[in-house]
Amino acid sequence: MKTSQKKGLWIAVLCLMGMGMLLFNILTPMICDDYRYAFSFATGERITGAGQILPSLAAHGHVLNGRYAPHFFVQLFAMLPEICFDVVNTAVFLLLVLGVYRLALGDGETWDVLLLLGVFGALFLLPPVFGQNMLWMAGSCNYLWPAAALVWLMKPFVDTVCGKAVRPGWPLVTGMAVLALLFGNSSENLSAAGLMLMGLCILWQLIRRRGTPLWMWLNIAAALMGWLLLMLAPVDKPTGMVTEGFFGMMLDRFTQVMKLWITHLGALTAVWAFLLCMGRGDEARARMVPSVMLAACALCCHLAMIVSNYLPERALLGPILLMICACAVLLPGLSEVYAGLRNGLCLCLCLLAVANAAMALPQNYNRYQQAKARNQQMMQAAADGEADVVTFGVLGHTRYDAYTGLIELSSDPENFSNVAYAAYYGVDSVVVERME
Repeated sequence: MKTSQKKGLWIAVLCLMGMGMLLFNILTPMICDDYRYAFSFATGERITGAGQILPSLAAHGHVLNGRYAPHFFVQLFAMLPEICFDVVNTAVFLLLVLGVYRLALGDGETWDVLLLLGVFGALFLLPPVFGQNMLWMAGSCNYLWPAAALVWLMKPFVDTVCGKAVRPGWPLVTGMAVLALLFGNSSENLSAAGLMLMGLCILWQLIRRRGTPLWMWLNIAAALMGWLLLMLAPVDKPTGMVTEGFFGMMLDRFTQVMKLWITHLGALTAVWAFLLCMGRGDEARARMVPSVMLAACALCCHLAMIVSNYLPERALLGPILLMICACAVLLPGLSEVYAGLRNGLCLCLCLLAVANAAMALPQNYNRYQQAKARNQQMMQAAADGEADVVTFGVLGHTRYDAYTGLIELSSDPENFSNVAYAAYYGVDSVVVERME
């Protein structure tokens, strides 16, 4: 196939991915925390202008956490038409796919359609709660967006460790530093893992080549500033630990966390180990170093959840992404003997992803219609002057709808989600009498 034909097919495939993801986004309404972030944490009033967001975030740091960067975007998009977030979130997902794709490309390659399909398939199939990570507004800004930032930040670090000359211009260096600052402020464990990766790359440079480019220092400094801003926020941070029986509790949490690894990352770890052993030649050996770094960061990112006060499955996106990247980095080092195996794996991932998407879309449409009907009920109740509304809750049916794993409304009118949902539609209270 000619290069121009490959390019055209590659662009067409990317556009199809974008159209599919946009449809999934459109079928995901505002849920749970999205309504909470529609209001200012400083005044309790509905946010109607960008000028209200910064005072709200300042108060947010005292009552919830220090994730100022992602929650700025949640509050921004909560006051805009939903289609604005749908389009931007689709673009961010495509950036995530392209970032991992770039890590997996060999020298001289550009338009590898099967590789693009394989990366998409892995990112679509492996997260256990795809809807929460990639479609839910609050979830996407806290998980998808930092993940996309990380894969683009790590590319020059990985190339440098592999021995390539990376000399970004100052405009690009400045942009990377700003992105690193936002990334560092996005996640307690993924941002720490990204810092660890940057630090390991710098250490490798110092040990092996006795020199580290200035842009590497600027990026890790910016990311560290963002992470410290997150961790030093004045809010109390419960860890779920107790002083009595602390060692036993740590062992229990370690067991829980490792069970999650085996369940959701076991097969991916096996694939990584296989690829690590199959590499041959100088390029493969050079790529083993950043791949092992990525795998180590994935494990540390996962183990950090031991000290968390709860273990949501959406937090697994970070370790899963880092392990996918660890595998992707090794692909260019495979010999031609294994090219057919790689292409077959990519095609299988793509076909499974398409099958899952075909199964999930009708379910997502049903959830969307349920949410739309409930929102209409709330607006009618507010118009009729009804103060206390009794409605139904929406149950998730697949990992690809954001309702799965979320308690979006409950029978308790004092639940934060119920309070925010009632205030959003202008009624005093709302409770759920049944789940549908």
